[in-house]
Amino acid sequence: MAPKHILDFKLKMLKLYNRYISAFFKQRKHHHTNMSKELLEAHNSLRNDNSIIVTQPDKGNGVVVLNRTDYVLKMEDILSDASKFSLSSNDDNLQNLTKFQRFLYRLQKKKSLSEEDYHRMYPTSANTPSLYGLPKTHKPGNLMRPIVSAVASFNHEAAKWLSNVLAPLRHHQQSSKILSAL
Repeated sequence: MAPKHILDFKLKMLKLYNRYISAFFKQRKHHHTNMSKELLEAHNSLRNDNSIIVTQPDKGNGVVVLNRTDYVLKMEDILSDASKFSLSSNDDNLQNLTKFQRFLYRLQKKKSLSEEDYHRMYPTSANTPSLYGLPKTHKPGNLMRPIVSAVASFNHEAAKWLSNVLAPLRHHQQSSKILSAL
């Protein structure tokens, strides 16, 4: 049997964990919104209707309701543009995942990448990026802006890391443009 101080420590840790989990789920259940109860019910009703798509516009805030058939036709039209998209005959996500894992490992072994950054970027899954469209409500013609979401893809965390590393350079470049305009 474990000593009393270890059992006390485990009990305290279990209580802390339970409080954290409880607070987490309470926070998720009570999502605060500025919509009235009637408006929230109408929104949920629209969201559950499979003949329509409820989304946001590509710029600004708001809610856009689209006929699902029209949305699918517009997205198929975007995908049919051979200058922007091509049909792949194979899904090489697992192969890319393995190559990228090996690349990160080599960088970490050469000390070109810190242990912390290596673990943050190291992918363990390779979801295929997905495409969706946001309506361009500010332009005539009911156009769609294609968005490729790479969340949970093999290089998603590395892209976030690189964006953070380059952020100061972007800020510096913007400041330089403003100063040169003066």
